[in-house]
Amino acid sequence: MNLEVNSLIEEAYAQEDWDDMTAQQQRDQRVEELQGQGYHCTCLTLYRVNDGMPVYWFSAEIPSRLEPSSEKPSKPPVSKGKPRRRVSNTEPRRVPQFETR
Repeated sequence: MNLEVNSLIEEAYAQEDWDDMTAQQQRDQRVEELQGQGYHCTCLTLYRVNDGMPVYWFSAEIPSRLEPSSEKPSKPPVSKGKPRRRVSNTEPRRVPQFETR
């Protein structure tokens, strides 16, 4: 039997009453469980537009699917603008000449 494992998990827990904190606790327990299995988790607290009640959301991803920033080759900074010509200090400065009429 061949089972394909989904490497991205997203879940949301809605709080129904201001005094009830079970939604946040359920999310936190699930995050701990997945972190124990090697997942990298990101948690957010969102709020519903219609009544302002919190929704506890998380995303979990297997680290092998994450792109490590340290392994990316760094590109040299790109210079913006026109290249400038260096002027040596031995050249005398020219004074602009104006014609008077």
